[in-house]
Amino acid sequence: MDRLLEHTAGTVFVIGAGHEAETVSFIQSRSNEPDRVKALSGLPLDQAMALMSLADCVFGNDSGPVNVAAALDKPAYVLCGSSTPAMHSRNLHLILPPDGLSTMEAVSVEQVVEVVLAGLGACS
Repeated sequence: MDRLLEHTAGTVFVIGAGHEAETVSFIQSRSNEPDRVKALSGLPLDQAMALMSLADCVFGNDSGPVNVAAALDKPAYVLCGSSTPAMHSRNLHLILPPDGLSTMEAVSVEQVVEVVLAGLGACS
């Protein structure tokens, strides 16, 4: 999150289900710029979709919200693990573990930042 904030002027919205409120707040608190990170948990689906429709991009694991973002014509960066999501949209950008590895934990922060910044055109 902080690595992306270093290269953009935007705000990061950390969204989670109602039962993930503590985790969402923890993620926000770990930022070097917590005022640029908004912790949102328990949003109704229509409100989460409205927020995603205004976003420059969405990042997450292979989930419903990431696929909704892609359907809303937003670049959606998908952190993949042991299975590769179906490629049903040109807006899905997969972030895969290195060859021979099959867990999300094998994907480095540097790899995520590189893929997302390249997609946003923010790489120097």
